[in-house]
Formats: sequence, C-alpha cells, structure tokens
Amino acid sequence: MQVELACLPPDHPRRSALLSREKDLLTEYGERWAAPLWSLVSEWVYRRGFIEVVEIGPVCSVATHLLKDLVTGAPVRHVRFYEFVNLPRLAEALEHLAGVSTLEIEAVQIKNNKDRQALREILTSPHLSRLTTLHVLGDGSENGRIDNKTAELAFNSPHLSNLRELALYEWTEGMMDPHVRALAKSPHLPRLESLDLRDAYLAPAVWRALAKSPHRSALRKLCLNRARVTGQHFGPLQGSGAIHETLEARFGADGLDFDSEHTCWEGQKWTQRALVSDTGY
Repeated sequence: MQVELACLPPDHPRRSALLSREKDLLTEYGERWAAPLWSLVSEWVYRRGFIEVVEIGPVCSVATHLLKDLVTGAPVRHVRFYEFVNLPRLAEALEHLAGVSTLEIEAVQIKNNKDRQALREILTSPHLSRLTTLHVLGDGSENGRIDNKTAELAFNSPHLSNLRELALYEWTEGMMDPHVRALAKSPHLPRLESLDLRDAYLAPAVWRALAKSPHRSALRKLCLNRARVTGQHFGPLQGSGAIHETLEARFGADGLDFDSEHTCWEGQKWTQRALVSDTGY
C-alpha cells in the first residue's frame, strides 16, 4: 500500500482511500509491528512497508552501542538523535550508520573537549559518506555552540561529497561569519543545494562571498528567517537593499526563504497508540 502511495501523483483519486486505510492499519498494528525496536527508538515512521525513519530520544540515546541491532532489524535510512546525546559513544558507533542518508542531532550539548572532538569525528567520518541531509542543532545554551574549527572541518570533509542539505544551527544563534566564510571558500560539498542560515548575523562581505563563491554552484536555497546584516547598516537581511539584491540575483526570489522555521517530522510513538501524521522530508 505504501509502495503504491509513493508512486501515485498527489492528485490521484486513489490517494485519499489509500491514506485512510494506511492510517487505520498503522493505528491498529503499527505499534505491535515496531515492538522489536521499542528498546532502541522513541519514535518511528513507516515508509514503503518498513520502518525507515527513527528517533532515538533522551532515554535511548545512551544506548548507541545498540545501533547495530537497530539497522539489522529495519532498513533505517533517517536517524534523529534528540537531547542528551552521548557524542563520544555515538562517534564510536558510526560504522553502524553507514547506510543512513539523513542524520539529525538535535539539542546537542558540547560540554568539554571530549565532546568537541567526538563531534568533529562524527562530522568528518567516512562512515557517513552516503549522507544527503545533515542537521546538527544546538540546545540554545553556551554548550550548544559549534566552534569555528569544527565547522571548518565539516565543510572541508571529503566524506560529505553527497550532502544536499546542511544545518549547523544554534537555537539562539545561527552560523557566524567564520562559518560561512569557510563554507564559501571550501572546494568540498559540491552537491550542497540547501543551507540553513536562520538567525545568522553576517557582515555584508560574508553575504557577498557566499553569493559569489565559485564552489557553491549547486546551492539553490537559503533558509533566512531572522537573518541579519551586521555592521554600519545593521538590520534584517530582508529588505536590506544591496545585500538582499545580491542574494536575489544569485539565488532568485524563490531561493530565499525568509519564513520557514525548523520543523521536526513526527511519527508513531510507542508511548501513544494514535498515529501522528508524518510531515516527511
């Protein structure tokens, strides 16, 4: 049924009945079918008849050594770690995520040098060479900030050559001048199409460097909610005059997204029987 749904166009007359039947089946059986993964994940989404998307929440995130069991039990392609992620243990277990195409690490805390080094190992790991989407989101505190060196190592990793979408986003502070300057200069990430710059406060020269970078030719979309221009003409990027016009000339009006917030997909939880809608990727 899900395979058929995946192949149908959005306006196909059969979609409504199939979606209704899908919801009924997952409400009745989805939790039971997911029982082998209950000790490993806190949330999941079925795709094409299998569990393909999972969240490893606060309780489960300490059990990263069990990732091998997770990927053995289901064809998982999208993994989200949420809150209190043990970064050193996750770095040690990355070989079990070699088939993953989307990795999200949300509300991350970098408390010490060991955490910082582990995050660097994660972002430059050869085991993640199949990633097309990478989101690393800080927890909104001082511990959630990604330092310049870590960002630069990620931008220059040859193992992220398949990456299409990138977010290194702090809940209260987006990418900074050194981050974006390093990204503009990097000859790596050749397929990067979408970049999260929400809450980024950047100097005019940095905005221009990104727009004119010869290495970012594949880049098509910038997420810019609350982004600002710093310096003499400090203020919102949207409507900022020359800088806004430079970006629009490079990415087009449709490529500048000033409205969207970060959204998390929602799936079925073992703590509730009702199916929560899957917002997708």
